[in-house]
Amino acid sequence: MVTMTETPPPSAQWRNRLLAAALEEAPFSGWTTASLKAAANAAGLSDGEVKLAAPRGAIELLDLFEIQADAAMLANAQFGSNSLRGRVKTLGMARFRHMQPHREALRRAAPHAGLAAPGWMWRTADHIWRALGDPSTDANFYSKRAILTGILAASMLVFLADETDDLCETEAFLARRLDGVMAFEKAKAAAAKIVPQSGPVLDALARMRFGR
Repeated sequence: MVTMTETPPPSAQWRNRLLAAALEEAPFSGWTTASLKAAANAAGLSDGEVKLAAPRGAIELLDLFEIQADAAMLANAQFGSNSLRGRVKTLGMARFRHMQPHREALRRAAPHAGLAAPGWMWRTADHIWRALGDPSTDANFYSKRAILTGILAASMLVFLADETDDLCETEAFLARRLDGVMAFEKAKAAAAKIVPQSGPVLDALARMRFGR
């Protein structure tokens, strides 16, 4: 059976081209209106094409970059561990390694990310849990994603300052935070056996400790 590959609309193709050019320009001049204009010129896009591709400017391009990073994370992760902690770390590091060539551009993006950044981290956390087959539908659905969102956000700050070629500082930090969560979950399970109604209280404490 022959399957047809759907061609992205022109605006999506222009947005991809504009993002690629912006990632080359941003390390030097940030994500300003002038730098996006320079990126548009480099990508061979007219003002009208830019408005159709990214009507919200830098924030729209950064959102696309986050979407692409999530897709690369899911496509490139190679699991070397059967443990939940190990698989979460593998996915997180696959994402950071995808972003590594554009780290300086991401550093310059901080003033523009604003309130969108937590939403991006939540989306990534959701992708990770879904990729790992998380079956939760109750409060655990939200607590798992909230805790992982906090871990990813904190790890991102370490990543942006990590100058090692293999991102060993980022990986070590991510591993420590995940170890902390796993230890907390074991303690929570033990406490639940003793005090059956302790779950909601411990979930709240977890969000306070590991990130909202």
